[in-house]
Amino acid sequence: MEFYCAAITENGFFDLFSSVFSENNISRLYVIKGASGVGKSTLMKKLALEGESRGIAVDRIYCSSDPSSLDGVIVGDVGMIDGTPPHTYEPRLAGAFETLIDLGRFWKRELLTPHVDELRSLSLKKRAAFERIYELSTIHGKLISFLERSSEAKLDEATIRRYVRSLVRRRLADAKDGKGEMRIFSSSFGDVKMPPHEQIYSASDTFGSVFLAELRAELTERGKEFFFSPSLPSIERIETIYVPSLRIVYTTRGGGRRINGDRFFIEKPIEHGFENTISQLLEAIKEKHREAMSYHEMIERIYLGAMDFERMNEYTDQLFEEIFSYIGE
Repeated sequence: MEFYCAAITENGFFDLFSSVFSENNISRLYVIKGASGVGKSTLMKKLALEGESRGIAVDRIYCSSDPSSLDGVIVGDVGMIDGTPPHTYEPRLAGAFETLIDLGRFWKRELLTPHVDELRSLSLKKRAAFERIYELSTIHGKLISFLERSSEAKLDEATIRRYVRSLVRRRLADAKDGKGEMRIFSSSFGDVKMPPHEQIYSASDTFGSVFLAELRAELTERGKEFFFSPSLPSIERIETIYVPSLRIVYTTRGGGRRINGDRFFIEKPIEHGFENTISQLLEAIKEKHREAMSYHEMIERIYLGAMDFERMNEYTDQLFEEIFSYIGE
């Protein structure tokens, strides 16, 4: 499965690393330390491909700020994550469960020293850009939440509850028993990693949020296995529910068969007239993100030029031998 483990929300940075990569879910965890450009994502991509070539199940966890990069990977029952800020991971069972990987050992320090001032300046600019993204995301999230609450007041929630109970009896009764767990299927910047499915049902945002909340409650009460994804920038509202044993997705993202939510409104929601404001906020967030990533790429280039990848590749071969000796123990 492909998903995200972190996101920028209206309440700041949020991540699921401690739950997804806990000792309750996997047998071992490798935590990578090192600056941008040292090959953390590349190492995890290689591990994922090697696992698949051996016929082992693989989960890829993508970077919420850069969907082309990985923040983590699970191969069989072994995990590997990027343990650097903003999703800093501090080991709780070092040695027994976690193994630290310091890719900084492969730096040619003499090539980095001349760039100290440049790296400091770029890091400060990148941090300032992300702080602005957090501020704008808070404003955007609070506005969206206010508007959705206003529209939800027009919904007949009791009728939606009856509809959901009937739906679960008719279509989801055979789902595997288990528990509901959060996964993030869309990034803060719009990229979507929809889970593997055979059927997808979509509902409008306002009705869909209430519908999915009721669906989550009903599946939880019946003890069914499912994953749910927040509707960013909020982590309280739900955007997607995935029932893996039936490969069915319910979402507000659109696509597939549409569930008509109009019939559940007691009265039509009032037009709010905030479309331009919301659009401007989103564009401002995207612009700041582009700025932040430009600084990130400049930092990466400096570290890339100072890496001894020959030594790192030799280490990678040894590391993979160790990892695959543990898988399936």
